[in-house]
Amino acid sequence: MERDQGARPSTHDPMILTSTTGTRRQFLRRQVGPVFLATFGLGPAEAAPPEDESECGELVSLSRIAMACRFEILLPAGEEDAWEPVQEALELADDLERQMTVFREDSEISRVNREAAHRPVAVESRLFALLDLAARLARETAGAFDITAGSLARLWRSCRAQDRLPTTAEIKSARAAVGMSWIRLDHERRTVSFTSENVALDLGAIGKGYALDRICESLRSAGVTAALVHAGHSSIAAMGRPAREQGWTVSISDGTDGSRPRPRVRLRDHCMATSGSAQRFREVDGKRYGHIIDPRTGWPAEAVLSATAIAPTAAEADALATAFYIMGLEATRAYCAKHPGVFALMIVGPPDAQGAPRVVNVGSPDPPLEVTV
Repeated sequence: MERDQGARPSTHDPMILTSTTGTRRQFLRRQVGPVFLATFGLGPAEAAPPEDESECGELVSLSRIAMACRFEILLPAGEEDAWEPVQEALELADDLERQMTVFREDSEISRVNREAAHRPVAVESRLFALLDLAARLARETAGAFDITAGSLARLWRSCRAQDRLPTTAEIKSARAAVGMSWIRLDHERRTVSFTSENVALDLGAIGKGYALDRICESLRSAGVTAALVHAGHSSIAAMGRPAREQGWTVSISDGTDGSRPRPRVRLRDHCMATSGSAQRFREVDGKRYGHIIDPRTGWPAEAVLSATAIAPTAAEADALATAFYIMGLEATRAYCAKHPGVFALMIVGPPDAQGAPRVVNVGSPDPPLEVTV
């Protein structure tokens, strides 16, 4: 269930800045026209300009490194006076990494993993709510998304470092404590406890999305009404819309040479995330193994090439992108049919008559999403 976010503690580089003038605007980087945002599917995605490119407004942005990736906030030009709340919002990513990472012994999640098998551990209220959300999503996806798969993630990281595959016995041992049935969440006392000593939580498949939600919440409280926030080139949160546009338009690569029209998603007050193994995999004896592990089997998922989830919150989109990639097309159809407001774009094989992967729109969202394939 491992995704690319939070793979290693970041070096916490300072804000990535480009000077424009000698004023507060030095904290904002200016961009005009199409803005490359992410690596969705099998190649780069970009914010697509309107048909009349002369109407493509100028954007300003501020970014910083956290959770082993780049967090960036894009604002319509004219919002330069918002630099201070934007900077404060970005700094939340550092705080949340310190709370959620499994790569620091002093993080709150590491403390839960050490102590929860021996006694109930009280956690911060927002983190408890995130664990509760994760438990719900695990139930709804029949375990395709599961934050208790930390032992599997740890095993595969170790085997990659040793340049080998895990054995069947190692997989069986790691899976023995995987499953939300080993977790007890006490809502009254806000505590977490484990019923097995081998349970290990890992928020890698939901943490970046949660951070985006918190950043957007901070921006809204400061009066910012329009912004596009992304993390690590796989998760996006869209607030409001830029001037003269119905929403923030993102085009998604299907891995071809670019001669075909790209799928486009116009987001407004919605979030999007993508999972795929096109760029993170290894080959052993001629077989390709991706980095996203199915917690139900312990082995890398291979049902689809890429899964993009669209949901009301970035935490949900982040988790569901992983789940949809593991579940495959038909199970994703069934999930979206039961959950209004959640949609997916799946890149699947085999290729079509032109040799390109198929892009399947799961669900028919109304504006302002305007998904076209």
